Amino acid sequence: MSTGTNTKCSLMDGQRVCCNNEYATVRYTGPVVGASGMWVGLEWDNLSRGRHSGSYKGREYFSVGRPNSGSFVRSHVVDAGIEFIDAVKEKYGLDESAVNEEVIEGIGGRDIIVIGAKFINKKQSNFSESFSINLYNMKVSSITVNPLYEHLLPKASLLDLSNNLINSWLVVSNVTFFMPNISTLSLNNCRMTAPLNDSEASMISSCFDKVSTLSLNKTLINWHDLPFVSIMFANLRELSFCDNSAQLSGLPSDSFAQLQMLLLDFNPIDSWDLVLQLGRLPGLTELYCNGCGIPSVYFPDSKEDQFFPKLSLLSLKQNKISSLESINQLNKLPRLVELSLTANPVLSLDKEEYARMEVVARIGGMVTLNKTTILARERMESEVWYSIKYGTQWFEAKATSDVTEPDLMGRFLAFHPRYREIVKKYGEPEIGQLKKTSNKLKDSLLLVNIVVGSIESGTRVVSKKLPSGTTIMKLKIIIEKVFRVDKKKQLLSYVSAGTSNKPVLIDNDYRSLSFFAIDNNDTIIVTSS
Repeated sequence: MSTGTNTKCSLMDGQRVCCNNEYATVRYTGPVVGASGMWVGLEWDNLSRGRHSGSYKGREYFSVGRPNSGSFVRSHVVDAGIEFIDAVKEKYGLDESAVNEEVIEGIGGRDIIVIGAKFINKKQSNFSESFSINLYNMKVSSITVNPLYEHLLPKASLLDLSNNLINSWLVVSNVTFFMPNISTLSLNNCRMTAPLNDSEASMISSCFDKVSTLSLNKTLINWHDLPFVSIMFANLRELSFCDNSAQLSGLPSDSFAQLQMLLLDFNPIDSWDLVLQLGRLPGLTELYCNGCGIPSVYFPDSKEDQFFPKLSLLSLKQNKISSLESINQLNKLPRLVELSLTANPVLSLDKEEYARMEVVARIGGMVTLNKTTILARERMESEVWYSIKYGTQWFEAKATSDVTEPDLMGRFLAFHPRYREIVKKYGEPEIGQLKKTSNKLKDSLLLVNIVVGSIESGTRVVSKKLPSGTTIMKLKIIIEKVFRVDKKKQLLSYVSAGTSNKPVLIDNDYRSLSFFAIDNNDTIIVTSS
């Protein structure tokens, strides 16, 4: 790859550079007391490369945003990067010398397609149709207007400049100006600096008005600078703003009016209040806050405050949510249908299978939990199980609410806001069902009948006692040993005991018997593909 030729005189404060394949920002150029020659003070992206915070032998030469991320290097080892058009030539074989040929043979025998009077590798596909330009990690540092762009860029729909040395929106606009069909722009790991003011942002907004998907992961852009992004990208539908160490705060009411998907993974969010400030985004349908450290979820009870009116997907994986009350709160989202909660303490309050049932029962409109569809049978089983689990408390609240503890029913319903709805749906649990479930293994064993072929065929039936938590994969291994049917070819279904119903398909090897509501004396039918 080309190496920059900047001297110490041409390096500027704030310029992005590369040194020994590590990216950094110039913070100082000049002499250092006690060391001969000229030096460049760098703030490294990779903290492990840092040696200090800009001071040497008691004198401060520059400051850094993160402690101990700075060091000094000689100017001759600093690579200032390459031009955008040079990166395109290097990546795709652009050849400016050949003209008036439709197809020629490029270096190494590669076919090259004509674009006007210019050429590019056939590898990039047919340029009469939409195509992508991917210059990831090419050390692009500058983009100056070039006549080639008029021939090369009009059909491009995706531009990936991630992990480059660009740090100016104005510089990026120099190329997107020639891309009337651009819909996706990626600038991940580029240290973008904010426009000076709203006017500067508005001046270049026309260069981004077709962009609907923008990725700004690991850019270290400050949350307070996002209103500038909103001005520049007025038609944005999807924004990825992950791992920026950004502390969330409010946004102007007119920000991101078209935004539908927002990814905020791995930004520090120590309070749900910060997330609520996004609840006014009018069109938001998908929100991702994975690995943010969120401790709890809540929504005000005020009917005047309607948060996330269109949100249908919420991903909260790898957070610190620990209370079932937070699950209750999620039921307040009017359009929530898909939720991800893996790696949260709340799912460790009970066995995995029961924890899932609890969440399913507490959120009535949800159809997908942790990427697994909630079938009608699972919802019924979960809600009935839930009504039985808390049935004793329900009856106690009913018995005492009008006599000794009038507030007991109110407290019960505050913690179980869907319980009355579930009872109305299925009826109250039977008193005999309210006995405490034993945790002993022998009490959780299921007696199941396994048959190969069909029940009517008279094939040998084998009865087995299996823990209710036995996975379908484990069951297939048992069947392979007993019936000599290859586990990879097995197709399983089951029929409930004492019924003539059609067999129910068992279609997930990683789920347990209890997940499919398989009970004592049910028959598992084995066929082979």
